[in-house]
Amino acid sequence: MSELVLAADPADLARKVALRTARELELAIRARDWGFVALPGGSFARAIFEDLVELSLQWEKVEFFFTDECSVPPGHPASHFGAAQLILLKNLRIGPHQIHRIEAESLDVELAAERYAEELPDEGFDVMLFELGLDGHIASIHPGSAAFEETERPLVPVEVAHKPKRRVTMTPAALATARATIVYAYGRDKAAIVERALHGPVDPVACPAQLLRDGAWFVDRAAAPARS
Repeated sequence: MSELVLAADPADLARKVALRTARELELAIRARDWGFVALPGGSFARAIFEDLVELSLQWEKVEFFFTDECSVPPGHPASHFGAAQLILLKNLRIGPHQIHRIEAESLDVELAAERYAEELPDEGFDVMLFELGLDGHIASIHPGSAAFEETERPLVPVEVAHKPKRRVTMTPAALATARATIVYAYGRDKAAIVERALHGPVDPVACPAQLLRDGAWFVDRAAAPARS
């Protein structure tokens, strides 16, 4: 059963997602003195990072990963790592050894995916964040993605329809390791896909966000499904 959290507007949405992320990490730190988070891409992630950085958390006890990455250098505007580095990861309490970047700009993206897989936490993730796409995609798992053909590897190279087309993404197998998942969406144009993801016929290949149907869903009122 999914958990649906309603926000008043996008600003409230970012704040609520940041607070829940921090709470999940605090629980992990209390349990084992360390926490693991997988950060999302997308423009809205910046708002979440801005709220996260203001929260009181033992940042020196958190390791940061990414759910996916575009095949661009870290300084490129489309780099998920680059966005996080500019806002959240510049925190002086976060050391370089705590940050795990997908080197998706590599000419050998298969090797980049393999190397990143070796860095993933054996314990699984304490929390993973995802922005819901208009087509129901999460991370870079789009409808009909080749990632669905992978049952063991946690990361694979993929191509998507829009630029940057080449990506490296976590697979459904990796998503299944998470103790907590957060999917967020905002705006009236997302209402139909939120409804489909949460209440439509189960077909994750056609609507990848259904992989996370049982997680926590944060939406603003404009994106809220009819049954909320």
